[in-house]
Amino acid sequence: MRLCDWLLKPHNRIVTSFDQADDAATWLIDQYDMACPSFHLPDQEVKIGREHRHQGAVEALPGGTDIQWGFHLKGERFVSMGVVCCPNKHAPDYKCPKG
Repeated sequence: MRLCDWLLKPHNRIVTSFDQADDAATWLIDQYDMACPSFHLPDQEVKIGREHRHQGAVEALPGGTDIQWGFHLKGERFVSMGVVCCPNKHAPDYKCPKG
């Protein structure tokens, strides 16, 4: 599945939408912060880190690059979080959801 294919899902599957890339990056790092206490191997995540992830999103989103992060959590769980740009450069014919 391509990240841009999320634009084909029913609108009720989309958590939120933003007009500004900075707002989307802030939302994404907030999701990261909520998941962080449950990371299965938090010491490994320190190698990349919160600030590096946030800065990468701030730089990538305005250029139309979708962001997807996934983490193994305690208790054999997994969390995935992402931001899909719209219009999307990989699927220019896909319609943007109504915010």
